[in-house]
Amino acid sequence: MLVFCLFCFANISQAAPSISAVNGTISHGNSVMISGIEFGTKTTALPNLWDTVENQYSGLSNDAKIPVGSDYPWEGNIYNATKYNSIRSEQRGKSSANYHSSGGVNAMSTHYVPGANYLYISWWWKADANVFVSDQLPCSFDDSTDSITVANHEYVEDNPVMFFAGGELPVNINPGDTYYVKNPTADTFQIYAPWTDKATFSFGSNGIGTNYVATRNHSSKFLRVSDHSDIVNKTFSWTQQQAYVYDNPNVFGNVWRENNPAINVWHFFEAIFDSVNRTYTLLVDGVAMYDVIDWAGADLVFNEIWAIGWHTGGVYSPTLVKTWMDDIYVDNTPSRVVIGNAPTYSTCNHLEIQPATAWSSNGQSITVILNQGSFSDGSIAYLYVVDSDGTANETGYPITLSGSSDAIAPTAPSGLDVS
Repeated sequence: MLVFCLFCFANISQAAPSISAVNGTISHGNSVMISGIEFGTKTTALPNLWDTVENQYSGLSNDAKIPVGSDYPWEGNIYNATKYNSIRSEQRGKSSANYHSSGGVNAMSTHYVPGANYLYISWWWKADANVFVSDQLPCSFDDSTDSITVANHEYVEDNPVMFFAGGELPVNINPGDTYYVKNPTADTFQIYAPWTDKATFSFGSNGIGTNYVATRNHSSKFLRVSDHSDIVNKTFSWTQQQAYVYDNPNVFGNVWRENNPAINVWHFFEAIFDSVNRTYTLLVDGVAMYDVIDWAGADLVFNEIWAIGWHTGGVYSPTLVKTWMDDIYVDNTPSRVVIGNAPTYSTCNHLEIQPATAWSSNGQSITVILNQGSFSDGSIAYLYVVDSDGTANETGYPITLSGSSDAIAPTAPSGLDVS
């Protein structure tokens, strides 16, 4: 069941990190030491990957094709569509470069994350047009005798589910099945047909008729992660209309919802995979879009990024959408440091990753390279430490960016579990 709420994956914890001091000049790119207690341990202080684009490639000019291979963070640039973008007006905050595509695919691919029973990924993303399309149909369902039948899938015959929205829905409808409308309150509905160029439907009783052919559906991915042992048949996809785990031939943790971030605005995406407890959580701008979704039954470990950004798929994917991507962070532990725009973690809707360079074994100090991101000079931000159990200080430690440390006296922190 899909639950939509702000940080609804968070639970109060008694052993939360507590920040007591910050030392160093608090400006972008400077080394800053954070002192406190209960930070937990992080065997390797550096993240698996911190890709700000400009820190990975030297000598590239604007609009150059992103190089790939063993000397770079990514093995693939899907269709060679992703370009190096250094146009100042298209940057986010302090960034000087990002990944960009002028239309269609904008996805980097194939990055292995060893030891990833836990996988945390975050990145910034923007599009200049809606990425969500569906067939919207009029209807006049009157009572429980009205029905819809999925007749076939002409593009992928064995695709397991269809999605039909309206009234008491959503529901999944398998090919060949008939669904009877239980609460016919809506006068429109939507049909989502992943990957299909055509899907034929029949509507009974007072529905809109028979043999409607859906033609506007697609399955385009913000993120695909896989088990390194079989990236095609053991995989996860976060698309514009659903999220699901695929362990061939079965689908687990399948949840449908419209994923269509506001256009021309940068959004902070987060994806959390726990391959021990078999759950995933997906967030956009601090909101849990998919909250601790269970995928028990699948036999896999997510330890490779197959594609990240915008990987279009299906005949009717939007080909003219321009997209941008920046500041990709990947690690095999929950442990991380962030700054946020609110005095409590659960109310932050703007977070910036602070990449660590040192993390003490006694859990009492962390050194980070300050990443101001798109916070403005002179603004107040709040510092949060997430420990190895996924627990963060709920009350942030305030800092003034581009100023000196301890500019504002902090209040006592409390705990929040963000795993």
